[in-house]
Amino acid sequence: MSVPLQSDTVDVWRWDLSDSAWDQCATLLSRDEADKAARFRCEHLQAQYRRGRGVVRLILAQYLGRDPASLMLICDAFGKPAVADSPLHFNLSHSSREAILAIARQPVGIDIEYTERADIDVVSLLDLVCHAREKQVLLALDEVDCRLAFYRLWTQKEAYCKALGHGLQKTLSEILILQQPTGRFHIVDSGEAGERQLEIRSLPAPPGYLASLCVSVDVAQVRTYTPTADSEAVLQAADA
Repeated sequence: MSVPLQSDTVDVWRWDLSDSAWDQCATLLSRDEADKAARFRCEHLQAQYRRGRGVVRLILAQYLGRDPASLMLICDAFGKPAVADSPLHFNLSHSSREAILAIARQPVGIDIEYTERADIDVVSLLDLVCHAREKQVLLALDEVDCRLAFYRLWTQKEAYCKALGHGLQKTLSEILILQQPTGRFHIVDSGEAGERQLEIRSLPAPPGYLASLCVSVDVAQVRTYTPTADSEAVLQAADA
């Protein structure tokens, strides 16, 4: 039995990669995934990768009505993930200990970032990430607000690029993000031919994190969930 998902709905799942209860998911990984996990240099990163991929398989399997270990997860030339022989779209992001997954019936992009890294010099990255208009606004802010605004833009632009399927191949400074009266965000992209009916929406995130979702303007509902660590009842979720 599969979980219904309408074409105008996006489901967002967020979970804690530091929770060892997810170690049970390691048995669900493919041989390639297990080999990739083993190549990480430290056990901490190995465990996070296994927990991330394992939970993705658990959740996707519920929507598709399949055995999670049987899913064939593939990537295109730009690294955009998909389930082979499935119309379902999904996108995954993780930062520090948080993972976030978007599932939809149409292209979708998602990003989460930890905002309290001391080794990131935000000002030095403004030219790389920000449109000239955005940079002018950020430079007028104090240090704390500038950092938060920068990470907000970063998550928005990465989510947009992932929805397009380009990864981070685009020039981010050519993309202008404009907040609308609705609280959603309009995208102006001088480097993208044709009009894309996409918009950015902010997502709830734990303290110290920011998250953004890029979806079609036709999406009527975004549902947010937190999975349990019980593989038999992964969809016994609480609203985030």
